[in-house]
Amino acid sequence: MSPHLPILLTGTTGGLGTTILHHLLHTHNLNPASIIATSRSPANRSKYESQGVQFRELDFARPETLGPALAGVGLLLFVSSSERDNAKRNREHGNVIEAAVKAGVQAVWYVSLAFGGWGDESQVGFMQAHLWTEERLRE
Repeated sequence: MSPHLPILLTGTTGGLGTTILHHLLHTHNLNPASIIATSRSPANRSKYESQGVQFRELDFARPETLGPALAGVGLLLFVSSSERDNAKRNREHGNVIEAAVKAGVQAVWYVSLAFGGWGDESQVGFMQAHLWTEERLRE
């Protein structure tokens, strides 16, 4: 992967995404211009641009935002949707994966979790959504 292609982070308005962005900027000292923060709300633009970080609107449930947001991205750090309905979450995650493939994103890091056991035997509903997403990414 070219070191000049930016890293796009989803979930940067939440706790995990905010922490990851902070560590990339302040612990790993990445050039802020090499990072793209995203939000469903364009009102968050100044919050990121004031730090020198690029901003793009991205909403998992609105596929029309995904292509433009992922254009020219080398690495996608994909924080799981906050949607609680698994069917909707799977659609949203599928939207992101499809758009990343179309945009030619070179690598995806997916922030998942392991809850209810290793493998696909977990009986926890939202864990099944994470497993579904991981399988789509492998494909």
